[in-house]
Amino acid sequence: FYIDIPDQKSFNEKISRLKNIVHPAILKVFGYTIKDSYPLIITEFMKHKSLKDFFNRQLNKYKSSSWNDTKKYITAIGIAHGIQFLHSQEKVHKNLRPSKILFDVDYYPHISLLDILIDPEERNGNDLIYFAPELLDDPEAYSKASDIYAFSMIVFQLLKGKPPFDNPKTIINNVRLQNYPDISSFSDEMQDFFQSCWDF
Repeated sequence: FYIDIPDQKSFNEKISRLKNIVHPAILKVFGYTIKDSYPLIITEFMKHKSLKDFFNRQLNKYKSSSWNDTKKYITAIGIAHGIQFLHSQEKVHKNLRPSKILFDVDYYPHISLLDILIDPEERNGNDLIYFAPELLDDPEAYSKASDIYAFSMIVFQLLKGKPPFDNPKTIINNVRLQNYPDISSFSDEMQDFFQSCWDF
C-alpha cells in the first residue's frame, strides 16, 4: 500500500507500537523502510508460511509428516498464549484467522499483528467462519470475546481437519442464529471448552 508524507507520522507511531509488542507467539516487527513511497515492513523470518496453507493442504488430502497431532496442539497452545498476552495488555487482535498464524523453522506459531498498520482484509467466503455474530451486524464491535470466538473456530479446524461449516453460503445464517458446529464427537472437556468460547 502507498504511504505519503502526511501519513508517515501516524505510520511511525503504529510501527513503534508493534516493535514494543514482544512475545514468543507474536510475530516480531523490527521496523520498515520506504521504497518508491511504499513501506517495506521488516519482520522475523517465517519459513513455513501460514496456518491457512496447512488447512488448504488438509482439504486437498495432502499429508505431511511435518504436520502431525503434536504440531497441531503446539499451534493451538501457542495461539492461546499469544492472544492471552494481547488481552493482558488490553489489546484486541480484531482479525484473527488462519492466514494470520505464521510458522517459523521449527513450526512454532507466530500471530501477525500487521493489520494494525492497514485495514483488515475484506471479508469473504470461508473467512467469515472466524467472525463472531456481533461483527456481522457491526464491523466495529471488536472485543476480546470476538478474538476468543475466532480462536475456537481455528482450534475446531485444527482438531477436526475440516472447516466448522461445510457450506460457505450458509455461514452467515448459521453464525447469526448461533447454530454452532457439531462438537458431539469431542470429549466432554473439549465440548466445555468450545461452549465456554462461544458463551464468552
